[in-house]
Amino acid sequence: MTASEEPGEALDRRIGFMLLDAVDGGWLRIDFRCKVVSDAHDLALTVLLADGSSPAVPLPEAILEPVLQLREEMYREGRGTWFSARWTLEPPGRMNLTYNLDWDPLWEPDVPASSWRADLEAFPRDGDHMPEWLRMRLAEADEGDGTR
Repeated sequence: MTASEEPGEALDRRIGFMLLDAVDGGWLRIDFRCKVVSDAHDLALTVLLADGSSPAVPLPEAILEPVLQLREEMYREGRGTWFSARWTLEPPGRMNLTYNLDWDPLWEPDVPASSWRADLEAFPRDGDHMPEWLRMRLAEADEGDGTR
């Protein structure tokens, strides 16, 4: 990271280039979504081609490492880090990123309540930055770890 870069900017670009390298030419949009907690992750890649088709494209195996690094790098004391993120790439080289720091990422199936507890221990949040849905999951963990 250079002095002028925002936290995570170099990793954002690295992930974007990894996605571009994974896809052959002729694409209209690359959509990469990830949900992450300390002990689980869900990554999905969708590619839309110029002919309207959406072929199965395997994710680069090495993409998980920078995703996890990015989550750590974007952690802010008391504020936490993101629960899910989305990269959307469009030609000729436009990249849009969205980070979800507050909303339930809606895992299917849901991760165990203990995963949310472990995530909060790894990336602490103060009360002002604790979404209500997360409070409920933590209460489930305290009651005996079920999933919703």
